[in-house]
Amino acid sequence: MGNRLLCLGLLTALLGYYIYSPVPEDVAQPGTVMLISAAMRSLEHLSEVAELLGWNYMEGMRLFTVISLVPPTSDENVTVTDTEFSNVPVRLFVPRRAPGGLRRAVIFFHGGGWCLGDAGMQAYDVLTRRISNELDAVVVSVNYRLAPPHHFPAQFEDVYAVTKWFLQRPVLAQHGVDPGRVCVAGDSAGGNLAAAVAQQLSEDPAVQTRLKAQVLIYPALQALDLDLPSYRDNAAKPVLSRALMVRFWSEYFSSERALREAMASNRHIPAEAGPLLPAVNWSRWLPAGPAGAHTYRPPAAGPARGPPGLLDPRASPLLAEEPRLRRLPPALLLTCQHDVLRDDGLMYAARLRAAGVPVTLHHARDAFHGALTFLSWPFELALAHRLLATCLDWLRDNLRVPILPLRCPVGEGELTPPWFLFPQLSEDPAVQTRLKAQVLIYPALQALDLDLPSYRDNAAKPVLSRALMVRFWSEYFSSERALREAMASNRHIPAEAGPLLPAVNWSRWLPAGPAGAHTYRPPAAGPARGPPGLLDPRASPLLAEEPRLRRLPPALLLTCQHDVLRDDGLMYAARLRAAGVPVTLHHARDAFHGALTFLSWPFELALAHRLLATCLDWLRDNL
Repeated sequence: MGNRLLCLGLLTALLGYYIYSPVPEDVAQPGTVMLISAAMRSLEHLSEVAELLGWNYMEGMRLFTVISLVPPTSDENVTVTDTEFSNVPVRLFVPRRAPGGLRRAVIFFHGGGWCLGDAGMQAYDVLTRRISNELDAVVVSVNYRLAPPHHFPAQFEDVYAVTKWFLQRPVLAQHGVDPGRVCVAGDSAGGNLAAAVAQQLSEDPAVQTRLKAQVLIYPALQALDLDLPSYRDNAAKPVLSRALMVRFWSEYFSSERALREAMASNRHIPAEAGPLLPAVNWSRWLPAGPAGAHTYRPPAAGPARGPPGLLDPRASPLLAEEPRLRRLPPALLLTCQHDVLRDDGLMYAARLRAAGVPVTLHHARDAFHGALTFLSWPFELALAHRLLATCLDWLRDNLRVPILPLRCPVGEGELTPPWFLFPQLSEDPAVQTRLKAQVLIYPALQALDLDLPSYRDNAAKPVLSRALMVRFWSEYFSSERALREAMASNRHIPAEAGPLLPAVNWSRWLPAGPAGAHTYRPPAAGPARGPPGLLDPRASPLLAEEPRLRRLPPALLLTCQHDVLRDDGLMYAARLRAAGVPVTLHHARDAFHGALTFLSWPFELALAHRLLATCLDWLRDNL
């Protein structure tokens, strides 16, 4: 009896030792997460044994996919069928309730490192079923080919074929889908495929229906640098270790062991990758928090030529050039703190914002890779339901029935109504028709700091001197001489303006060129109270808070180098971009204030016609 108890105790201790793995302190339900981690480790160990016996490692990993498959079962809310779109298997979810009109649609790509996963896995069946039911949306969940034996670009070709086929107007009509409310979404490798599909569709002239949105859930977005801070910090975190992610990437391109070993040491990129490295340079694109105390080391050159696809944006969407990014639809990026892929998502969010794409970044500080798929027994997590709710809320907001747009008011020059009308319209519940775009031509956007670099550099330039602009601003508020004199000395703001100064702090918002060698001097406090309206965003739109800016339509900002108002426009462009508003900034280095109005005799300028052509081209594209 004693020996049996001893053996039982030893077995229990060994089992506990095997199951135990460190779980980040801020992750809830640590016991469940520990079991999830142990299950993944067991699967990896089983696959390593299978590999020793001559099988492919991924064949062992697919065991979990096989045992978790569920049939296409309809319920009282959703009709579920397995079918094919463009000769690619899909699982189709259609709400049963009577439609109140055309429905949304979500085309979903499952994760699994391009090697594992299935639309019929319980985790994905539960996820896509809930998306369909809660959004009243048609959901197409795609079963693309897996590696091995199918390497890149087979996976991309499958999901692209399905998406392109589904976006045909007759197909959308057959399924009762609104062409203006279609979204691609995916998690992990599926997020990679969703990003790549969105990029490719934006350039495909054969596709007439454009995506409304993209949802990228902890996506893998680049294979050039596998030594990002997130790869270092989370190399052994639950579900997706660095070693497993290296396996997935290498298998996506090739089954050669040499490639996997080169990727493991981050010495796998060919010399020709050099021009692409700035796109994945985390020291440029990551915020300070994730970068931490890490030092940037560029990936070392490896073989003379990398595997086919390594430098292809269809495999690594983060490598896409900015002109391609500019054409993309609004994006939700969900990233997890405890995830090797964290920095891929954070960098892509930064690059999309820099390109003027509206981005919502949801960074879950208490989450790990794959967390959203744990929606049901035996590994159900409250965290998964919270993350799904975030995605559903965003999709409700971004796949709404489109509102017919007003064409586009255009404002030119100082104190022109349209540029302060836009923020007001965005908040007015009585206005049901929303603006499609805004064109701001060398606008005056703030009256707090009249000593910006552009006011200093261009105080005596043609048409609009600093003295005249001060006159305009002071007269806009009051005819009192005292105000004009205070504005001329930049000592006109009341003490209560202090909290608003960061919005007009040019040392924060101006690029290096216009800032030049100037030193920032905050405006000096003047009278106890300024004139009515001085601090009102309706007079100074640059003072608007970020939530207000986020609701604005795409903008063209035209600024002139030789203009006291140059920096107002440059700062507003920077603030709009930071708020996720699509912005096209056209900075005319050979122009002065008012130049666009000289279109006819006696002061006709070729410059004026060129600036007008710029505005007209943009309006054609955006209206």
